[in-house]
Amino acid sequence: MSKKIVLIVVLIECILAVLLISLFGQAIYSSTPKLVDEVYFTYENGEKIADDTHLEVFLTDTKRDYQLFWKVDPENAQNPNVVFSSSNPGSVVVDASGRVTFRRTVLSVTITVSTLDGGNKNDVIILTVNEAD
Repeated sequence: MSKKIVLIVVLIECILAVLLISLFGQAIYSSTPKLVDEVYFTYENGEKIADDTHLEVFLTDTKRDYQLFWKVDPENAQNPNVVFSSSNPGSVVVDASGRVTFRRTVLSVTITVSTLDGGNKNDVIILTVNEAD
């Protein structure tokens, strides 16, 4: 009789283990997609650029571009991809890597970085141009 009791107890423990794994195991192993909380421009050293900051860009006849830096939080967001836009796309274009190219002389341009994960997060920076003589 004691063997039957041990067998029943082991069987009940197995059933409980399967139930617990099916209930809580999903929560442990499933990863909830992480949406972007924030996107912002940074200096080259990674420090966040404060809102309403105007960055001065020095251009010469041979150097007509400027590299932007940005960060997406959290770093492990499911879709950390961004897109850039220029307030003056005929004169200033931004490629997918954040390289700003000045095709024509402008005094300033507003660049926007926006997330592509559907969260509608963005940041804006104003580049003030200084043409070398």
